[in-house]
Amino acid sequence: MRIVDVALYVLTGAMLGGVYFFLLFRALRLHLGQVAMIQILPLHLIRFGLVLTIFWVVVQEGAIPLLLACIGFLAARFWAQLRLGVS
Repeated sequence: MRIVDVALYVLTGAMLGGVYFFLLFRALRLHLGQVAMIQILPLHLIRFGLVLTIFWVVVQEGAIPLLLACIGFLAARFWAQLRLGVS
């Protein structure tokens, strides 16, 4: 596996994580704002569908690409926690 492939999988996981946690933050803000569930449900469905689809595509490439994508996803999680001030 080339370094470009490694960077691609880590970046894919990080971008997926960024979108996932952005949508999670949006859904959380809507929950706190007492918005109807019909407006919140699409955000949950998009999050789960996107994660399942992208990770399913990555897992077709093997275990190492999946591990690298998960590392990128976790990096996005840590970044989101730092950005929001959550420990």
